[in-house]
Amino acid sequence: MADALKLKEHLVTNVPTPLRIKKLAGEYPETDYETKEPTGRNIYLYIFVGQDGKEFKFYADERQYEILKLFSPGDTVICTRGEKMNEESGKRWYPIDFTAPGDVQAIAAPQLRTNTAETRQERKQDTYEQEQKEKSIAICLQGFMQAFIINGLQWEVALQAAVEAREALLAKAKELSQ
Repeated sequence: MADALKLKEHLVTNVPTPLRIKKLAGEYPETDYETKEPTGRNIYLYIFVGQDGKEFKFYADERQYEILKLFSPGDTVICTRGEKMNEESGKRWYPIDFTAPGDVQAIAAPQLRTNTAETRQERKQDTYEQEQKEKSIAICLQGFMQAFIINGLQWEVALQAAVEAREALLAKAKELSQ
């Protein structure tokens, strides 16, 4: 057991992982993380075995123990490392949940953190679309200006004609959308 790895460090957030319960290795009094004083509750050391044969140790609190005691050594459980955020402090915490194989709750929950590659790709797409819109507007304005210059109109008249053309286009678009 000395070479067992800590389970929490080897789980990927929101990815259900099947583990086999090897044994309940002990029960210990819980101490407060900051004050090191006893809390009056117990923690339970479980040893799990992954699909690749690696052993993982996990200290379950009383809530997790109530779930894990429903299983026997040798049973397989689905282990999911969740991700939640404390609304007051803004800090993230990563609770570990255990469910039976095939349980609906074993489906991964959406992550709070965004996928940076996906976000970067979406940002590039948005930038590209914005540039294309700006180019099409510039091309339209160039076309209007060329038409007005060719016809020899004054800029005031050209501006008034552009406003009238815009209103006509908006009215036509509204008519088509209905």
